[in-house]
Amino acid sequence: MKKYLIGFAVVFFLAGCSATSSTEESNVFKVGWFGPLSGDMATYGQMAQETLELRFDQINEAEGIDGKKIEVVWEDGKCNPKDGSQAVQKLIGVDKVNVIFGSCSGTMLAAIPITEKNKVLLLTAFATTPELSGTGEFFFRTVPSDSSQGRVLAEYANDNYSKVGILVEQTDYAMGVAARFEEVFMGEVMREDFLTTEADFRTRITKLKNTDIEALVLFPQSPPKFDLLVTQLEDLRWETPLLGNEIMVSTPEVIERHAEFLSAHEAIGANFTEPTSKEFQNFVTAYTERYERAPVYQNYVAAHVDLVDIFTSVLSEVGSLDDTTKLRDAFRAIEGFPGLMGNLTFDEEGNPNLAHSLLSFDGEKFVPLMLEQ
Repeated sequence: MKKYLIGFAVVFFLAGCSATSSTEESNVFKVGWFGPLSGDMATYGQMAQETLELRFDQINEAEGIDGKKIEVVWEDGKCNPKDGSQAVQKLIGVDKVNVIFGSCSGTMLAAIPITEKNKVLLLTAFATTPELSGTGEFFFRTVPSDSSQGRVLAEYANDNYSKVGILVEQTDYAMGVAARFEEVFMGEVMREDFLTTEADFRTRITKLKNTDIEALVLFPQSPPKFDLLVTQLEDLRWETPLLGNEIMVSTPEVIERHAEFLSAHEAIGANFTEPTSKEFQNFVTAYTERYERAPVYQNYVAAHVDLVDIFTSVLSEVGSLDDTTKLRDAFRAIEGFPGLMGNLTFDEEGNPNLAHSLLSFDGEKFVPLMLEQ
């Protein structure tokens, strides 16, 4: 296994690397991206697109790779399998890309059979469902699987509750976290599932309220859905403590709107940690200057930067996008890549050595949970 010793600034020093290909345009390396640029998850898609756009522009402005620029073809996958599959088919069949960056668990699951058949590298810094693990030889991600998110929530619940209720949106992401929670939690679970198209949860909430559950765990897919859930919990005067997935802890505008309720209900959620390094703060500054606002979901911003930097390092080593088997093998050989999220290594299923931790609401924001010794 080759250990990478190059650091965060590696992408700025690639001009001397060799990169030749008979099928690539003479002056560009073309890659594809698909994600939600419309719909409830559009804020995540916008974050991903802007982060990748800025990072690739930084690379291109530093002479790219051997003088070649990286060009991205953007497609709106709308965070649903149908549109995601169509976007991937277009990127491969029309745009002839061999590397695709993707978002959303459901669309990634739909894309995997297509990319694997065509031996196209499929990369993500956003899709977290456990179901993606081991689904393809050409799949890699720089975010942890939700198996760790569900696990840490369940371990906390094991220490504090014997019976909980859960509200689960019927999406690959939300059901993946919930399934892991139920697998690890040793107490009794009362579960209510709801469709993405639903907007009124009062009957489901009332049903759970009229039981003897000791806490409620929320597994929504998107910030708007979390907002609706909490609004209706408030309307129905919910009383027991709240646990939640990363949607709960990483949506500033919703958190601010429901701060009093979250504080009164001892809200605790799971997420992977945001970096605090000087290098990351420099990127946040550049992002803020360019887009005239600070980036949201900063842990995912860092994961996208790491994905670009790892990809760029792999491309500089292989020298071409044509041989995706060599690109895949170079990803597999990474050991201890020094990224913003830590020293990254991929396992045999394409997952990084990252995990989730618990956060608690302090009245204004979610902060690392300090457990009593």
